[in-house]
Amino acid sequence: MADVFLMGTSGSFNDPNRSLWREPIKAECAKWGIECFDPVVPVWNEDYGKIEVEALQKAKVLVMAITSETVGVASLAESGWAVLSALMRRQHVGLYIAPEYQGEKSTRST
Repeated sequence: MADVFLMGTSGSFNDPNRSLWREPIKAECAKWGIECFDPVVPVWNEDYGKIEVEALQKAKVLVMAITSETVGVASLAESGWAVLSALMRRQHVGLYIAPEYQGEKSTRST
């Protein structure tokens, strides 16, 4: 199983404008023989979900990025639970929050 699990801002695999923050990390890790698990795939299904959960539980390090492309609070909450679980499993966690991140912007009027 992978040494590093990459989680956080992503977007659809087929979206040419999706966040690519994972790519330089994967390239640098590959130079050092460090295997990364990237859950962003062309087609996500239940079988892949099981693989993703196992990778999340067994990775030595979780790396999470929150960027201006992060779309919702729900994904942040899910990531928070993943980080808490990782700490309980004694995994290492790296968190990057982009300086330009402003949080979810509401379009509702009151």
